[in-house]
Amino acid sequence: MEKVWLYAALGGFVPALFWLYFWMKEDTYDPEPKKLIAKTFIFGILAAFLALITQAFFSKFLSIQLPFYLKTILLALIEEVFKYSVVLLVVVKSIDFNERIDPLIYMIVAALGFVAIENMFYIIDYINNLEYLRSLLNGSQRFVGATLIHVVSSAVVGIFMAFVFFQKKIIRRVAGLIGLLFATAFHAAFNFLIISGNSSYEKIAFYASWLLIVIVLIFFEFFNRDKKIRTQLY
Repeated sequence: MEKVWLYAALGGFVPALFWLYFWMKEDTYDPEPKKLIAKTFIFGILAAFLALITQAFFSKFLSIQLPFYLKTILLALIEEVFKYSVVLLVVVKSIDFNERIDPLIYMIVAALGFVAIENMFYIIDYINNLEYLRSLLNGSQRFVGATLIHVVSSAVVGIFMAFVFFQKKIIRRVAGLIGLLFATAFHAAFNFLIISGNSSYEKIAFYASWLLIVIVLIFFEFFNRDKKIRTQLY
């Protein structure tokens, strides 16, 4: 049993830490403090556990009568809200949250902490079914795609926040909520394609995720060129 958890932890955290390293290397102008990055990542992990508990509660008690597509949207919304909450609760009041690129960075970091736990349980489920090798090979697109869509959906929120970073508080909050709606839509659409059971749809979800990552990188570079510093707390 210990080996199961070890393999699952490696499979969940190693890719997440690789992506974390990648995105931190992209932040070239004024790198964020490692302590705040680590704190955001850890709280992203905690958010994943809270989201799983909340999803279980809604699935069992509150969403029984909902149509399937509404359940899928609800579950995606829960995950996006918890990832967004990490940045709102942990980061936005920090004096280091002072550049336009920062919302995008910290939303991605929170998502990577979140997805590390989600993928860990994903691997455990496969191992417990004693079909882990075949399942991981056949489900690699789903596994990788799930990581990408978490990064993309959280990045969408970060992009909306970045565009209005120097605006009034009410504008920032509205932009964050709009970004949350778009993130939920992307996430739910991905889930619809993945759970359809159609291999063609799974491929569409997988390649669309990579395309969206490229778009996120373009926005990342765009915001990273803005050297303006915010002198007041967000």
